[in-house]
Amino acid sequence: MWRNYHENEDGVALFMALLGVIVLSGLAILFTSRAITESRQTGSERDFENAIHVAEAGVDHVIVDLNDDDELVTSFGGSPHHYDADGDGDADSADLTATQDQETQWAVDVARTSCTLVSTQSDGEACGIRPQLDDGTALPWVFGVGFVPDRANPVKTRVIKIEWDKGFFSPQQAILTNGNLNFGGDICGVSADVHSNGTVTLSGGADTTSCADPDGNVTGSDGYVPAGGSATGPDSGHTPDTVFTLPPISARSVRDDEVTTHQDEWYELCYDASGVGTVRRPYTEDGAGTRTIVAPCQGDILWTEGQSAHFRGWRLEADSGNPPRGAPEHWRAGGGAFTLEDGVYYVHELNASVEGNISGTPQLTVLADGKGDINPGERPDTGSGCTLNGRDDGNIFVTGLGGGDLNPLLKDLMYLADRDIVIAGNSSSEINGVLAAHEQIDAGGTAAYTGALLAEDACNTSSFGSPVDVNSVGGNFQLTHNGDLLLPLDSVVRITAWNEI
Repeated sequence: MWRNYHENEDGVALFMALLGVIVLSGLAILFTSRAITESRQTGSERDFENAIHVAEAGVDHVIVDLNDDDELVTSFGGSPHHYDADGDGDADSADLTATQDQETQWAVDVARTSCTLVSTQSDGEACGIRPQLDDGTALPWVFGVGFVPDRANPVKTRVIKIEWDKGFFSPQQAILTNGNLNFGGDICGVSADVHSNGTVTLSGGADTTSCADPDGNVTGSDGYVPAGGSATGPDSGHTPDTVFTLPPISARSVRDDEVTTHQDEWYELCYDASGVGTVRRPYTEDGAGTRTIVAPCQGDILWTEGQSAHFRGWRLEADSGNPPRGAPEHWRAGGGAFTLEDGVYYVHELNASVEGNISGTPQLTVLADGKGDINPGERPDTGSGCTLNGRDDGNIFVTGLGGGDLNPLLKDLMYLADRDIVIAGNSSSEINGVLAAHEQIDAGGTAAYTGALLAEDACNTSSFGSPVDVNSVGGNFQLTHNGDLLLPLDSVVRITAWNEI
């Protein structure tokens, strides 16, 4: 029996059509599966990358606070985070040799269970940890843990560890003020710029072009008034987008940072309630020779007024003369036959003056601690320091030096005042170092300094008893800026090492 040829052809066509559908379906499934896999891989890679950025946000959160308080230790429920990386229950020196895997697991566990510094990011949750040992030693590290999408469901978790410090502040300008500046001085040296974050007004004596390599500019963030002078640097003028940050200028903060390493060179010039001047150590020492750093003017007594005419060239005097000082007494250095000796002199809640003839070439730093500027981090513009506190103190007056040259002892810091610095009179001495005022500086007379001037302008004219209302540099005052200065003033946190663990 013969089969119909067309029937066979129809069967083959049907088979081929079904085969094509199967092949196309298989390809569709393959492509869909590959697309899903690639999408998942892309999402996983995105989560992986996001996790590191979230971890960095945790570090950044802590660094913001460390810029204000470098003793900060993160905590949970009032308890500081202890660095128990080896998991033995004790955060001690043994943990410093923990393996990287142990350290990573410790950071993740802390972040999951006891981190109050969690920041909700658009891509995840971040935790920043600055830990300490059980003995209270704060470690120079910050850990950042990033969870994506969150701690409860961490699809991706990454941990970074940074080492940090606060480098010494290096003034890049010859003169830098937060408030207005009347400038009529003579500035020389490398990068001999003058800048005010307020308005700078030039007077006839202003000169940044008389040096061998004139390259100084005079600029003001709020305004520039070229009333006269030869301050004609190519970039001088109004610079509204340029604001330079000054570090906090506080005698007490410098004491807290530097006294432990300079305690044998540190002398605290005090004045007790009965009107007796004393010089004290910054520490007390017991019979076994153990020293304990104490609050200002609470340490062991070295000298009491009346024992001798002076202590290392300093003596307590009744206030008189011009400019008026206001406080009942002040500590005066120099003058007569007194030899001013090396040291860091911390004048506590009185004014300081450096005047007259100086024998030799002493190396010293003078810090004037004003009443009201007592606690580190407590700024006098938010407390009693800018209003009536019953005393006029924390100022430094420098008048008519001659006979010897002065060099700084604490890095390049010569004078730091919690209020104002006033320079007047004729001087034949060469004075090196930086002058830093928490409020304002008035530099005049005939004097030659090498260093820089910094004025934080924390208080304005409402400051009680302040001898200076606005920053002023004029007369025959000459300042040479060498561009290579370091000050024991806190700069911002500087990351010295970064590593994913």
